[in-house]
Amino acid sequence: MDLKILEIDSDVFLLTISTIVLIIQLLLCFKIKNKFIKLIPVILFLISTIVFSIFIFILDGWDSVGCLLLAIGSLFLLFVCGISWIIWRFNMKLEKDKLKKRIYLILYIIFLIITFISAGYVIYTKGQTNPGLAIVSMLFGLIFAGLYRDAKKKK
Repeated sequence: MDLKILEIDSDVFLLTISTIVLIIQLLLCFKIKNKFIKLIPVILFLISTIVFSIFIFILDGWDSVGCLLLAIGSLFLLFVCGISWIIWRFNMKLEKDKLKKRIYLILYIIFLIITFISAGYVIYTKGQTNPGLAIVSMLFGLIFAGLYRDAKKKK
């Protein structure tokens, strides 16, 4: 079953929204000093998950199924915010620049390989599969390439 949201496939829609949330949360974590402002997306997604979870039991019929899907989506976006916090905390805890550079380079190479493999699969299937994995892995590869360049400059 394939759901359509605004004439877009649901998996592409969720992938796009989660990528935007990941980027916004990473920018907040790295650029903002105030902890409350950093936590705004986490608080919003936590509140929306709780509210939709309550509505699952209050509403009847298909409305409760819709609230279940919204609760799962909010929980997934909360998970994406958690991934951003883990990346930020990992970056703050690494004190040794050589180890940091090596880890960023290894992650960049891993995501680059995943990008080429998934793009090759999309080409192999003549575009019948979703290129989302190639796009997201390329995005993560670019993020880790930028982090590697920044760590290399800070010698």
